[in-house]
Amino acid sequence: MAMPFSTQCRASVAAAWRRDGCDTGGMELVVDTDTGIDDALALMLIASMPDVAMVTVTTTHGNCSTESSTANARLVLDTC
Repeated sequence: MAMPFSTQCRASVAAAWRRDGCDTGGMELVVDTDTGIDDALALMLIASMPDVAMVTVTTTHGNCSTESSTANARLVLDTC
């Protein structure tokens, strides 16, 4: 039986992390996002990874205005 996509992604990230010789105790990320649908899904994926900590999330314009991007990121992070 195949693993669900999110499980495959987490396993792939963890394997690459170990392969590159990084500490397997966890990863800290600073995420810069314009929080359209693609980045919202990425934030949810990162939030679901127990060995990854989002230290800082910054927002900017791109897929939407900076104000909308910030509101979207807050909504996603408050939900996760």
